[in-house]
Amino acid sequence: ATITANRVWTLPASAGLTVGDVVSVKAALINAGLHIAITPAGSQTIDGDAGAIKMESSYGAVQLKYVAADTWMIF
Repeated sequence: ATITANRVWTLPASAGLTVGDVVSVKAALINAGLHIAITPAGSQTIDGDAGAIKMESSYGAVQLKYVAADTWMIF
């Protein structure tokens, strides 16, 4: 589907996750000036930051790995 408005996708809550779990996000066509914000849940961080990461490129992809309690890393 084409992304026609900004979207916010939240990572799974830490409860029930196991170190080594992976989340992959692949975008479809993203209209110019729009993005998908991937946000950590609760007190989680992504690469040490509590803020969102943004995908702005059509057909872009990102893979996040759960590496420790409340900690995701971009791969």
